[in-house]
Amino acid sequence: MPTKVTKRSATLIDRIYRTYGCLLYADDILLVSHSVSDMQAMLDLCSQEAGALDFTVNAKKYVVLRIHPRYNQASASLTLSGETLSYVDQCKYLGVVLTSFKYFKCSFDHVKSKFYRCFNTVFYRSKNAGSELVSVQLMQLICVPVLIYSHEVLQPNKTTINMFNHLIDRAVWKIFRCVDRDNIVCIRQSVHLPDVADCISLKFHKFKVQFCETFTFAEVVCNVLTS
Repeated sequence: MPTKVTKRSATLIDRIYRTYGCLLYADDILLVSHSVSDMQAMLDLCSQEAGALDFTVNAKKYVVLRIHPRYNQASASLTLSGETLSYVDQCKYLGVVLTSFKYFKCSFDHVKSKFYRCFNTVFYRSKNAGSELVSVQLMQLICVPVLIYSHEVLQPNKTTINMFNHLIDRAVWKIFRCVDRDNIVCIRQSVHLPDVADCISLKFHKFKVQFCETFTFAEVVCNVLTS
């Protein structure tokens, strides 16, 4: 028996699978296109709007990232306000490093160095507090969020999650000076430092709840405005 699709479900499905070619956040702009010609058309439109608003676009601040099975082959050049844009292997958008590859892929190498830098600063300040739990609590509040930032939507693979867990294990080793793997696991359970996969799963659940609440609120507003 076929499943009945309600009007609300059809609207939600349409919004999920709709292609958004322009993402705006504060002063950051991300243009997405299926082809080089469409991307050039979007860049030309940006140039026209910039000219109409009487301001100059600094093309040196803009780069092109290609995600395609033939990502490593030469492609047609793109121009913005008469200047050629350069193709890059990686670029950062809202703190997330996107990588040019056959499919959508992110790099988390910078997260590793950022976590160590953050933890070393926190541990240097708290190691003389008289209790290791002070360092653990500060790490939970300051350092762990650095690891799981944006992962509720990125969904990292198992290799990345293992790398993040290894970072926390190293931090626990430095705080408690224990080397044995079983002791580190026991300490993490005792001080409520769960597996990174569990943290991401909980964060993803909260994200889904907030998304549904926001979508429901937006739908109510649209119904009120159109009624």
